[in-house]
Amino acid sequence: MKFNPNPQLLIPKLTALWAVSESGLGGLMHAAKIPFSGIFLGSFAVIIVSMIAFHATHKFKSIAQATLLVIIIKAIASPHSPIAAYLAVSFQGILGALIYQIFGLNRVSSVFYGILALLQSAFQKIIMLTLIFGMRIWDAMATFFNEIATQFNQSFIQELPFIALMVYSAIYLIVGVLAGIIGFNLPKSLIHYAKMLQIPKANIHQNTAKKPKSFKFIFIIFALIFSMTIFLFTGNSRDAIFIFIRTIAALIFFLYIFNPLFKWILQHWVKHIKSQRKQKLEEILSLTPQIRSNAELALQMSKSYTWWPKKLKNFLLIWLSLSLYYEES
Repeated sequence: MKFNPNPQLLIPKLTALWAVSESGLGGLMHAAKIPFSGIFLGSFAVIIVSMIAFHATHKFKSIAQATLLVIIIKAIASPHSPIAAYLAVSFQGILGALIYQIFGLNRVSSVFYGILALLQSAFQKIIMLTLIFGMRIWDAMATFFNEIATQFNQSFIQELPFIALMVYSAIYLIVGVLAGIIGFNLPKSLIHYAKMLQIPKANIHQNTAKKPKSFKFIFIIFALIFSMTIFLFTGNSRDAIFIFIRTIAALIFFLYIFNPLFKWILQHWVKHIKSQRKQKLEEILSLTPQIRSNAELALQMSKSYTWWPKKLKNFLLIWLSLSLYYEES
């Protein structure tokens, strides 16, 4: 591989990086045993959008166009992705386009964007669970912890649901701040890192990581058992039957009615939009095989680090350097 910092290819390459992240990086992170992959993918989107804003002359247009292309590629490469994934990408892209167009790229706007993007990612999951289980699940959790508090005569346990929610929110908030800071600082320092990067002469091959098996069925069973156990534990058998019926009905609606309808609309929309943006789409798709290969090489080159934050940092720096500033000899 040779060093080639072509500025004209940076935005297409950043778009391709974002598309590869959304459609396949999760499997590679699973193979590398890196925890919190969902938080990482959200943070990575913040970093990529910030880097597009750094290199783009027309920030809103460039980011919005990149978002559209990522959604199309995601629909092509991962047609079975849940609706929430498309909503997350859309929100991250449009939010970044608006913030950077209005406020420009600076440390404050970047951190503000990181916080909003990560909090949306955090609470989107809670909103989806609430739609399935309804507010009664929170009442059930509060009742469950109150019952435990009474048995152990510990009043502080009654606050556990609230404390758990605060801790959960704080984690995403902190990560959002860090992602914003990295997104602002990284474009200026990455090219210097890329110049100093020592690439092994021998080609390193690694089998593509198998995608983790779907645990949808197990999750559904666990959710039902968890909900019913809470109500049965507190003696509310009628509520247990109600939540069971309500959950089954909600799951049937989302999995077999709303989700297939959404994907059918998305597929027809993608077919229509592909013809309009054929040239740019082909340009991005032509870059993705090398970027996937770079991700595997970056995993190999960062294997020497045992502490996962250090491994994650070096993987990200190596992967970005290879994908943005290097090309095959």
